[in-house]
Amino acid sequence: MMKHASVSCLAVLSIFLGAFLFAHEAFSAAIPNGPIYKDSFEYRFMDGVKIKVHYSRQILKQSGETNRFARDVLDAAVEAYQIITQFQGFSSIGYTFAYPDKSYAYDPDRTIDIYIGGVLGDEAVLNQASHIFSFKDAPCFDTIKLSDTQYEAVILLPSNYREFIKNWERINPSSLGVRNISVDLRGTLIHEMLHVILFYYNKNLNKDN
Repeated sequence: MMKHASVSCLAVLSIFLGAFLFAHEAFSAAIPNGPIYKDSFEYRFMDGVKIKVHYSRQILKQSGETNRFARDVLDAAVEAYQIITQFQGFSSIGYTFAYPDKSYAYDPDRTIDIYIGGVLGDEAVLNQASHIFSFKDAPCFDTIKLSDTQYEAVILLPSNYREFIKNWERINPSSLGVRNISVDLRGTLIHEMLHVILFYYNKNLNKDN
């Protein structure tokens, strides 16, 4: 039987950066047969959209990473959202993630949740709102369907992202030489963020048909 994840907030530290709100939030998400997420980084845009990176320090440590990787993921995701939504159409009221037509498709909390998880054993499973996701498919984008019009956006990233890139490099060597992990991470987040924006854009675009 699948159960809903339970979340208890422990502490929030918010800092105003001009027109933006950056928040570091510590919380515990008890997920049956899955990892325990105790930390997150959050960024709020002026349009009300939030990006939240959920991670476990234990899982990151097992992959040779620190919470700095989670911060890098947040930075890359923020940049990706800004790059994509600056184009006309992806910023049009009635079609966008920030300002959708709620008669068709929208994310009720306007939050893009990014989870960093392991790829082995229970750590490879994310159980959210009775939806099961596998980090073995990561990096990837998916949604949690809450109703005919409500969809929560979810992006999954593997905690062993560096190893993932090295394996990818062996399969698809770059003519530009050794890959840069920071550049690849930003490219990955732009790719997955485009899936997020296009999902809601296309759902709302269909209303015209």
